[in-house]
Amino acid sequence: MTLLRSQFMDALRVKGYSEKTVTSYVHCILDAVKLYRISPLLFTSDQIQKYLLVLIQQRKLAPGTVNLRINALKTFYKLMAPGSRLHGHGRLHPDENAPPHSHGAIASGDRPHDCRG
Repeated sequence: MTLLRSQFMDALRVKGYSEKTVTSYVHCILDAVKLYRISPLLFTSDQIQKYLLVLIQQRKLAPGTVNLRINALKTFYKLMAPGSRLHGHGRLHPDENAPPHSHGAIASGDRPHDCRG
């Protein structure tokens, strides 16, 4: 385990996050790291935006899953790089004209708080 990951986990626990959330957020950050193979502290805003587009357009993840990853990234930067801000990446709102199953319903293989995509 890297020092940064350990520090992030400790910071989440100090803030009172549940172990399930700690595990989920770490998996979310690791998923983004696998894409770029650099420290998440070095991600640019452009890289984060492209990562989110991969989740939405290529992996076709549900809005709730994408929101979980957005929250994990925001929390990571808030706790580990307080001076930085995650600009322009708010919650993903489901398309109101989309079929009901695309509004965050759990499909087979999906689990709440699971960032394995």
